[in-house]
Amino acid sequence: MIKAKVLEIDNYRLSINNKRRYKFLSHLPLQSVFSFVEVDLKELVSAGTLYFYRAEFKEREKHRQVQKEKEEELEKLMPQKYLLCLVIVKD
Repeated sequence: MIKAKVLEIDNYRLSINNKRRYKFLSHLPLQSVFSFVEVDLKELVSAGTLYFYRAEFKEREKHRQVQKEKEEELEKLMPQKYLLCLVIVKD
């Protein structure tokens, strides 16, 4: 078992495009739901490996930060505490 801090989880539904892009998922039926989980590798790999992939790690960190900022901006525009409820009464 691998124990690591989860940094991000991305959920997807398998489409034809995803099947082409992620060939290792080609055995799954279309419309299957799957997730990619990004974990913190600092405790799992050597310092040399972390150094070799440092640019990719920085890019992923930047991506997560941008996504977080977008979500925070969206929450400011559409606060969760205001919920619109529409009731339709048929005579």
